Amino acid sequence: MSKNTKPLFNEDNDMISALEAGGYEPIQNEAAEIQRYTNIFRESGAKVKRVNIRMTSRDVEKAQALALREGIPYATLLTQILHQYFTGRLKKEA
Repeated sequence: MSKNTKPLFNEDNDMISALEAGGYEPIQNEAAEIQRYTNIFRESGAKVKRVNIRMTSRDVEKAQALALREGIPYATLLTQILHQYFTGRLKKEA
């Protein structure tokens, strides 16, 4: 994977496949929908908040190596992993 290419998630691949197969309908009132979603985003409090966490040196080194392979900063990788876990897209193994 090149340094400027971001990995696609299964959901992204599904959307691309559906779009290519003509599976989406055009939005009737696009401007109103954009405004509606803009308002939802603003009201959701999606502000970035700085957080400090303690991790073992070994875990930080693993995160840095994986992030380097993915071509992204390791803090971004950790943020993505946490977000996926909190939204149910990343499950804890039983």
